[in-house]
Amino acid sequence: MRRYMVAVDVQPFFKPSDNLIQSINELAGKTPTAATVFAHNEPKVPFHRILGGPGPKGEKSLIKTERVYQRNGYILPKELLLWLREQRPEEVIVCGGFDDERILAAGFSLFEAGLKPVLVPELCYGNDWFEHTVTIRLWEKAFGKVYESVVELGK
Repeated sequence: MRRYMVAVDVQPFFKPSDNLIQSINELAGKTPTAATVFAHNEPKVPFHRILGGPGPKGEKSLIKTERVYQRNGYILPKELLLWLREQRPEEVIVCGGFDDERILAAGFSLFEAGLKPVLVPELCYGNDWFEHTVTIRLWEKAFGKVYESVVELGK
């Protein structure tokens, strides 16, 4: 199966665990991968004015890939979506996060670009157990496939 992966905002500001970074990098070594890095840009997306907190600036992805795309809001960058569409993957694994909203937004971005997003919850981090459970159920309803583990990808 032609699978690609998008690692969403796995960067120092959001404090992902070392185990998560290692697990995503391990899969990135076997799967063509692109990463996003969230960069706060108040004139483009007024996170501080609306949500009350500043975001990261000038950070690098902790994922080992040459394809890193900066984003300023929830939606995946157009350049990333164009690259993925050119690759014609059968599935696009979404991982990373910091919060479930970013994961869902990535799923909707991929879906609206004509791609099939899939989720591996053990490769995501952020919100509490309840919100994460709700996100998984929303994902199943909106997009379908949720893999229970990385091992299941090998089947």
